Amino acid sequence: MRKYLLIIITAIIVTSFAQTSRADWIWTPESGKWVNPKYAVKDSPQEQFDYAMAYYIAKDYKKSLNEFEKLVKNYPLSRLAPDAQFYAGLSHESLENYYEAFKAYRTLLEKYPKYEKVKEVVEREYDIGEMFLSGKKMKIMGLEILPAMDKAIEIFQDVIKNSPYGERADMALYRLGECYKKLERFQEAKEAFQRIVDDYPASKLVADARFQIALCSKTASLEAPYTQEITKDAIEEFKEFVREHPDSAVIKDAKASIDSLKGREAESLFKIALFYEKQAKYPSATIYYRDIINKYPDSKWSAKSLEHLNMIEKKESRKSKR
Repeated sequence: MRKYLLIIITAIIVTSFAQTSRADWIWTPESGKWVNPKYAVKDSPQEQFDYAMAYYIAKDYKKSLNEFEKLVKNYPLSRLAPDAQFYAGLSHESLENYYEAFKAYRTLLEKYPKYEKVKEVVEREYDIGEMFLSGKKMKIMGLEILPAMDKAIEIFQDVIKNSPYGERADMALYRLGECYKKLERFQEAKEAFQRIVDDYPASKLVADARFQIALCSKTASLEAPYTQEITKDAIEEFKEFVREHPDSAVIKDAKASIDSLKGREAESLFKIALFYEKQAKYPSATIYYRDIINKYPDSKWSAKSLEHLNMIEKKESRKSKR
């Protein structure tokens, strides 16, 4: 008895659900399908755009996003499709879905490269990139949980690609270099800064870019196992910066970096000299100590080298008297 009662109750529920669901759907002989008006696109692009815009004006951005996307999907060749794609991006921004907004703008520039608001779209892409560079996290399931420096890189690259001669191109390259620098990808950072020097020689950022190139070389040389070549390259880059931009606001920093790097070179030579001295190979030690005194006369290693040369001379003198 209980079994039959359960069957009857189930049948009633299913029937009721079917009737309720069927009430929201309409059979269209033209398409031969059931259509729910709630999800259907309007009969013309203009109607669909106006319908979506009404939600946007009312600040119901979830619904405006959905309706603008319907227009793009169903009327991709309409003159209103680019505007709909643009407002889809704006809706994402208003919902603080910034990476999704960027993707909407990227799609807009890919599908409709002659769109009249290209400059504004690129500006919005750039601003989103700035947000991620400054520490904005990416949303997953509505929560900001993932660092988004890689997204900033992606966005700045897109700005440069879509507007290589635009107002933001050189700054986007500079920001790209900063992204790589924060990730300690110094070679890629240097390449981005160098592109400013090469591709935008009239840019106000050239001096800063040259300084950043040298700074990346210095940082890489300090963090990597010591090699004279890397340090020499960094010194030369700073020297070039000083020659090219003697009036720069960071000229003192550049000169201080040169001194610091030279000090590192001198220290390396001093360690070699000290090794030979401990092995009692005084002629070899003497060569290195004198080299330090000649090349780095103002460094503390020059004074130390002189002290050790005097000690070696005393040792040699005592030997000769025996």
